[in-house]
Amino acid sequence: MSEMNIYFLVFIISIVINLICGFYYSIKLFKEKLKGAKEDDQDYFN
Repeated sequence: MSEMNIYFLVFIISIVINLICGFYYSIKLFKEKLKGAKEDDQDYFN
């Protein structure tokens, strides 16, 4: 039973980390769009 609890905790922690990383990445993209960084996007694709 204790092993199941450990796996459950690891599962929850990994989900929380994924949510935080995805949230941070979406905010980063949103700020770049607010700046109007279309020139930077063209440089990135070139």
